[in-house]
Amino acid sequence: MSKAADLANQTAAEAVGAIRTVAAFGMEAALAAQFAAELRAPWRQFRRTALVTGLAFGASMAVLFMARALRARLPPAPCA
Repeated sequence: MSKAADLANQTAAEAVGAIRTVAAFGMEAALAAQFAAELRAPWRQFRRTALVTGLAFGASMAVLFMARALRARLPPAPCA
């Protein structure tokens, strides 16, 4: 995980650990906004990684299925 994601995780963990204090001071909305702001940069990075990984996997599957389709169209090999 990136350092930015670790920071967001730390913020959430601290808020959950001190939930009574957060609720007593009415800081739920402020902490939710802070958490969302801290997740923006890692979200972009994770989304980009997922897109590249998905495209690579899709391309490899397309090549595999095309190779099988071509093999299915070839005549059977003669027996020796």
